[in-house]
Amino acid sequence: MLALPAAAGIVSFRKWFGDATINERVGSALVVASAVMLCNLKIVSAAMISSATHYNLGVTLAANGSPAAAIGEYERALALNPTDVDTHSNLGVLEAARGNHEAALKHYEAALLIAPDYAPALNNLGIELVTRGESGSALSAFRHALVTDPNNADTLFNLANCLASIGRLDEAITEYQRSVRVAPSKPEVRNNLGITLARVGRLDEAIEQFNSALILRPNWEEALQNRDHAERLRRQRH
Repeated sequence: MLALPAAAGIVSFRKWFGDATINERVGSALVVASAVMLCNLKIVSAAMISSATHYNLGVTLAANGSPAAAIGEYERALALNPTDVDTHSNLGVLEAARGNHEAALKHYEAALLIAPDYAPALNNLGIELVTRGESGSALSAFRHALVTDPNNADTLFNLANCLASIGRLDEAITEYQRSVRVAPSKPEVRNNLGITLARVGRLDEAIEQFNSALILRPNWEEALQNRDHAERLRRQRH
């Protein structure tokens, strides 16, 4: 096993937030997923158009590093359209980031009352449950999200991190490997896979993963240190 503290080198859980995960909207307030979806859009009400405007402004403000202002816009969007799951989920992320975990939990649960299979809120709820030490419930949330979106690399990564944190290392390795297959260019996944492989004594495979992480992110200090530990342990075996 690597001579590392339990959490050293493990990259944080990933929330569905940011350019890849917050969906900007058009005036109809429906998520723009593809041109095919846009063909059937209808303008439901002026309130929903205004809600979409506040939502889009919230996305922009969050991306530009103004979370407090973004929260205000999301709250205005919800006042006009309180059943919008994307707005609830994004608000939860921002509330959690500023330490308001009760509010974050409230928004994730509100989204899931509206849409029980909504994968982003399930993923983010799982992360919130991990912070509370509720690993079993977190695993259930991540697995539920993967039923809806089975090839989401970030949720697979979060599931693997959760499994690793409670010592279910073989299962964690399986989920990290799934995440690598879906998104092979994520160095954080390869780093954590390497750590977990090393913890079960599979040092050659661990070093291979650290090397892959360093190809993707050259000179990354965590991966360099982890590889050095693994190579030292491998030399001690011989």
